[in-house]
Amino acid sequence: MKILSMLEKDQYPSRNDIANECEVSLRTAQRYMQILTSILPIQYNRKKRGYEFENKLTKKTLFLENKEIAVIAAVFSTLKKREPLLYELFANLIKKLNLQTKDETTLEKTCICLTPDEVSINYESKVFKLVMEAITNQKTLRIIYKSIETGNITEREIDPYELYFLDGEWFVYSYCHLRNGYRWFALDGIRELEMTEKKFIKPKDFSMDKKLEKSFYIFQADPVTIKVRFLPEIAHKIRRKKKLHKIEHREELPDGSILVTFEVAGLKEIKRWLYTFIPHFEVIEPDELREMIRRELEKELTKF
Repeated sequence: MKILSMLEKDQYPSRNDIANECEVSLRTAQRYMQILTSILPIQYNRKKRGYEFENKLTKKTLFLENKEIAVIAAVFSTLKKREPLLYELFANLIKKLNLQTKDETTLEKTCICLTPDEVSINYESKVFKLVMEAITNQKTLRIIYKSIETGNITEREIDPYELYFLDGEWFVYSYCHLRNGYRWFALDGIRELEMTEKKFIKPKDFSMDKKLEKSFYIFQADPVTIKVRFLPEIAHKIRRKKKLHKIEHREELPDGSILVTFEVAGLKEIKRWLYTFIPHFEVIEPDELREMIRRELEKELTKF
């Protein structure tokens, strides 16, 4: 921020000035400027022998494209949920940079949600780009969609609300006019799509956080209470995590294991997650989940 302050004050800082002000080596000062010039419109003024903003208006406002502001907003949202301290620091940085778009899109209009997975965004993808554009402009999409689970192919119109990255895949949360309800659509399941001229209005009280409050990841179903005992062999891993789910209760047991009670939407997602702890857990309830896991494990054992 010291460097940005020098630029805002038209001090035309040189590499030596930056090194002295930041108390770093000349090589480090050069690296700082390489980073800044890669993300901000900064140039070297030969007459002044120092750096400056290419456009004086940059000092007041930095304009970004919608897709760029969406990614920043996604990081903003994720930090707010998971790392409050970093969120505050990031929020202050955003205020100082004064980021916005030419059409007045703000960070509050987040259209991408991230999970702690390694994210790979392919902006060259026609599907990704058109979905993002439709979300930003609130335009209805007409799609040909192949269901990942059933393989059925349908044509439908959807109002896309938000993009979500989970387990290496992109999903879009939308209102589906064919089913008259909200649905998740995997982007790799969209075979064809086109943007219509129909505008939709996103409800003012819409909240993705509220929608996913009881979901273990993103999918929604009737709420169910699940009790799982994590054995002593992996109890330390459970203790290291402040929370495994938004709605949970933990109990330390005398044998060193941990009993965790979850309130989640459906069984499918938490079952897949529990498999990462095989064989160091025991489902106490519900019986339905115990039976599902028992049947699947017995089936898999026949392969060995």
